[in-house]
Amino acid sequence: VSTQSTGQQKMKSFFIVFIALSIVVGAKVSQIPGGKQLPSSCVHAAEEGDVLQTKGTDLYIYHANGSTSVYPPCSEVSESVKLPSGWTAWASTYANQITTFNGAWQVPAIPPQLDTQLLYLFPGTTDTNNQGIIQPVLQYGYSEAGGGYFWGCANWFVTNTGRAIYSSLIRVNPGDLLLGNMTLGTGDSWRISCTDTNTNQKSELNYVTSVTQVYAWVSLEVYTVSRCGDLPTGSTSFFDLAVKTDSWVTPSWNPQTSDKQCDEAVVVNSPTRVTLTY
Repeated sequence: VSTQSTGQQKMKSFFIVFIALSIVVGAKVSQIPGGKQLPSSCVHAAEEGDVLQTKGTDLYIYHANGSTSVYPPCSEVSESVKLPSGWTAWASTYANQITTFNGAWQVPAIPPQLDTQLLYLFPGTTDTNNQGIIQPVLQYGYSEAGGGYFWGCANWFVTNTGRAIYSSLIRVNPGDLLLGNMTLGTGDSWRISCTDTNTNQKSELNYVTSVTQVYAWVSLEVYTVSRCGDLPTGSTSFFDLAVKTDSWVTPSWNPQTSDKQCDEAVVVNSPTRVTLTY
């Protein structure tokens, strides 16, 4: 992996922007998978058995204990003070009315350098108007879901009204095989899960929506990367990718990169495998 000469400048930019965020927002800011930057007060944990539902612009959490939490829209951080970077390598495909999206991937090695990096690797689905993204997310670093200098997996639902919900984070090890599943069941109920097949740990999130999901994604999303050693070495392949509408379809993946930090690239190996390199 090559080292970019702009690395130190990007780190300086991060600290400058972080100070600006503290002043402008007046609260801790969270970098959410899916490209959102939200005040921490707009990010919420879902416990096992909770069910999420959007009604109009409000987000409801029906808790397993019988209580209900209602959250109105929340303002995203101003564009003028956003942190640098984000989605750097991804592939997408369109399918009319997705009902299932599955994929597997292996947990990468720990990055050679331990800085302030926050890395996300995930499959996910969105609707036509990008009202929200549902995604089982592998992360390295610290997020609202927890974390540290290790890899962990949690499920996220991020709305376009400035709210984000995450499930419990399970700690995973380099080399573990993860299964990500997003399946639409009865009553417009989505079940999103991340399973570590080596340890049989699983994290789940339940979300009810009548909005139709039509895009499937696999993505590498990075924040506060100051040098190329902040990324793992090698590559990550999402494989056994399967998209279902009323029947199983053959996805046609569109590879893209943007604001690359180092040598990120996307290779579409086949309809069922996409490789993201660092």
